[in-house]
Amino acid sequence: MNPKPHLTPLWAKCLHLLPPETAHQLAITLLSVPSLVPLFAKTSPNPHHFLNPSSYLPPSLSLISRPIGLAAGFDKNAEAIRGLSLLGFGFLEAGTVTCLPQKGNPKPRLFRIPNHKALINRMGFNNKGMEIFSQNVSSLPHSLPLGINIGINKNTPSPLEDIKKLIENLGKYAHYLVLNVSSPNTPGLRKFQEPDALKPLLNTAVNARNSLEKKIPILVKISPDLSDEEIIALVACACSSHVDGFIATNTTLSRNLNPPHPLAAQQGGLSGNPLLPLANHVLKVLASHVKTHYSHLPLVIIGTGGIMSGQDVYTKIRLGAHLVQIYSSLVYYGPTLIQSLEDELVSLLKRDGFNHIKDAIGVDL
Repeated sequence: MNPKPHLTPLWAKCLHLLPPETAHQLAITLLSVPSLVPLFAKTSPNPHHFLNPSSYLPPSLSLISRPIGLAAGFDKNAEAIRGLSLLGFGFLEAGTVTCLPQKGNPKPRLFRIPNHKALINRMGFNNKGMEIFSQNVSSLPHSLPLGINIGINKNTPSPLEDIKKLIENLGKYAHYLVLNVSSPNTPGLRKFQEPDALKPLLNTAVNARNSLEKKIPILVKISPDLSDEEIIALVACACSSHVDGFIATNTTLSRNLNPPHPLAAQQGGLSGNPLLPLANHVLKVLASHVKTHYSHLPLVIIGTGGIMSGQDVYTKIRLGAHLVQIYSSLVYYGPTLIQSLEDELVSLLKRDGFNHIKDAIGVDL
């Protein structure tokens, strides 16, 4: 099968004439007015019955009717969720949000590498804080599947207290929560992927979640820069703390760019097409270990990192992902990409004789 290459809309190309962060903020501003969305993006038709994941997801996620979601980082303050929901995503993840407002790192801190379909960012959890975020999500319809990605403030005296406050205040608005312990842009954050530091953080998060009126899944977002041994240790720690799943992966500090590019020297996390091999390797190691040792647990695995085509989505599903997320490809190709990914994914499933997406999950493990 040779799918047609996806074409970038003219308006998206015009956005690329602006500095990356300016273009991003303009996109958020436009999407925050749902009535404007049909002017630059088609609202998505009903999902393919092949792709409805609700039959294999836990009840708390049964509202998700399509497997492709939006990754965290695009809408940090949940300002454009209503507009984004019109584009055909099965679910949306907002954040990363911290307890207190945070300016993030000095600008410029976001860079495009178009010939590699890649981004480098060192944003540093810039966001307006928990109170503004709460105001933005409190009026959203609960029928809209929403994940909330939470993190700790850069100079917090108590990371555990931050996590507790965020879950207690925002958990009631979420269909799932994500602990972001893998961003490379907050000093010391990735140490929380080590079991000795991760265990108390997870215990705090799970206890805070258990105090909520509604029990929602807690997922851990992990780095693509972990060794196989570190992935296995992290999974064991998370499962012993009764976490509900994983997102693989965040951005990478590596620079797998061929040919090389001058912007590779910029500090920050690399995302987009060059991340795909690393993210897929981590996903495979993670999903294989879960399948071998924790198949008795209803764990959810979301694959993200490097998706540019329906084939990339299909590969992650075959490597054990129950759902997938995109971000960088949305920047480069615009929102019409979502329907293209779905259509290509359906064609691939039919080609290989699968009657439903669930039948393809993990077949390459």
